[in-house]
Amino acid sequence: MGKEFDSWGTLLRERGLKTTPARKAILKVLDRARKPLTVEQIGEKLKNQKIDTVTLYRTVQLLTDAGIVRYIDFQHGH
Repeated sequence: MGKEFDSWGTLLRERGLKTTPARKAILKVLDRARKPLTVEQIGEKLKNQKIDTVTLYRTVQLLTDAGIVRYIDFQHGH
């Protein structure tokens, strides 16, 4: 991603989405990650930010649908 945290709001607005603390926090975690993360891993990194599980999953799906993040299926057979 490579964006500065301050520009997450701009990116979200460009995609027609509202800027929320949860969305910005999730994007920040993903931007800093050196490898793909599961939703559970994102949640673990945000455990101190009071983002509930439902919000986390819905936000990741919303960001995927908006083309901001990508879903990767590694076919682990789970």
